[in-house]
Amino acid sequence: MTKVLGWYDHSVFYRFRARFSVLLFGCSVIFLPMLCLIYYVHLFLYPLFLMTFGHPIADSYSCYCFLIILLYTIYWTRDVDTPYRGGRRSKWWRSIGLWKWIAQYFPARLVVSDELRKWSNEQGQKDCENSDCIQLPSEFNYLLGYHPHGPFAMGALMAYGSESLRFSKIFPGITPYMATLNLHYNVPFYRDYAMSCGGVSVSRESLVYLLDKDISGKSGNLVAVSVGGATEALESRPGHYVLMLSRRRGFFRMALKTGAHLVPSIGFGETNMYDQVANPEGSTLRKIQEWFTKAFTLAPPLFYSTRVIPYRRPVTVVVGRPIVCERIPNPTDEQVDKLREQYKEELVQMFNKYRPLYDPTAEDIRFF
Repeated sequence: MTKVLGWYDHSVFYRFRARFSVLLFGCSVIFLPMLCLIYYVHLFLYPLFLMTFGHPIADSYSCYCFLIILLYTIYWTRDVDTPYRGGRRSKWWRSIGLWKWIAQYFPARLVVSDELRKWSNEQGQKDCENSDCIQLPSEFNYLLGYHPHGPFAMGALMAYGSESLRFSKIFPGITPYMATLNLHYNVPFYRDYAMSCGGVSVSRESLVYLLDKDISGKSGNLVAVSVGGATEALESRPGHYVLMLSRRRGFFRMALKTGAHLVPSIGFGETNMYDQVANPEGSTLRKIQEWFTKAFTLAPPLFYSTRVIPYRRPVTVVVGRPIVCERIPNPTDEQVDKLREQYKEELVQMFNKYRPLYDPTAEDIRFF
């Protein structure tokens, strides 16, 4: 980390590059889906506008737009199920410098917990030559819960949606996926951007395909889910770790139905990126936000910092010990609740052990 900090601090160019990369990513999250949709509609309507007023370039531009629309629509129609069948990741896109520069801004790092390393050794896995590396059994699939969601779940993106934190070097033989809202895969062009990062739908169909070896015929998959989602984002404030688990029984049921190992992961510093306008329970603002979240499955939290970009505060993503789940085709509510309580205990133990190292001023972890 010292090397990364020094690199950032001692060069005006590197500081600018890191800040610009973070700004570019923030704009892609907020504006890119709408811009992609507008461009798609523009390809339909603008040629009609030109032809209506007899513009000289109307014929050539109309042919150009029609060709793009035709080819992309055919491709989209044939590709509509891909986000539910493992997506279409791009190793090149996940490894471009942009993601590394974003990670250098905070800076961010990916840490293997002592408990995970011990568990791996108990499975008979050999230690890597590199001390940062760990050999996880690739004959299993893993369902990873990332906490807390924070403003944008940026820690999850850096750790599992790109190679900025060297996931493939730390966990060789394991293929990471980021499960996100279906909405991302209903927007033309943007869906391809999301899938290139290793994004897949968070739907039941998609998770079963990746986690059930009998269906996909593959193992060694790790599917990361930001469990708290939009509701948890409304609780995001510096030093606060307020996690939504009470209404996430489907997450634990999925682990039992597929027999995937359940892995807890905490992003220390995730909630320190922005402040949030006060929105206490029962306030008018909170009611509007909750209504919007239910209606559109997206949270409209009002975040702010001293700049447009997030505060430059360290983010450390810690990966915990897997909970081995016996495959149960039809788990009962009692079995689901038992697994959830076990998972909560693992989270609390992880938080209490690593908080003094990575976010010593944070409050105690809370669940709702």
